[in-house]
Amino acid sequence: MDLEEGFAMAPTKDAQMKLRRAAERKGKAEDQYQLAVRYYYGREGLKQDMVAAAKWWSKAAAQEHTWAEFGLGTCYAYGDGVDQNHALAAADKGCRHRARGSSRVPRRPSPGR
Repeated sequence: MDLEEGFAMAPTKDAQMKLRRAAERKGKAEDQYQLAVRYYYGREGLKQDMVAAAKWWSKAAAQEHTWAEFGLGTCYAYGDGVDQNHALAAADKGCRHRARGSSRVPRRPSPGR
C-alpha cells in the first residue's frame, strides 16, 4: 500500500501519523511528495505547515522527483517555509525554465498538482 491509498483508509490522525513515519522510513519519493502536498495545503487532517512541506519536497527532490523539485523551487521563489531565495529557486532542477534564462517566477503549485 502506498501513502496515497493509506491516507484514504486512515480514519484517525494517529493512523495518519503512522503513515507519515512509514513514508520517512521507506524513503519513497512519491510518498514524500504526496506528504508535502498535504502539508502545503493543509489537507486530510494535517495542519498547513510550509516548513514541513519544504522539508518533504526537499527529500523527494533529492531523489529527482520532478514535481517535488518544482514544489521546492516554488517554496524558495515565494519564501514558503524557507527563506526566500531566487537564486536557489532558479538553480533548483524544478525551475529549469528559470535557469535557462526566463525571468518568470514559477506559480505556486495548484491543489490538483
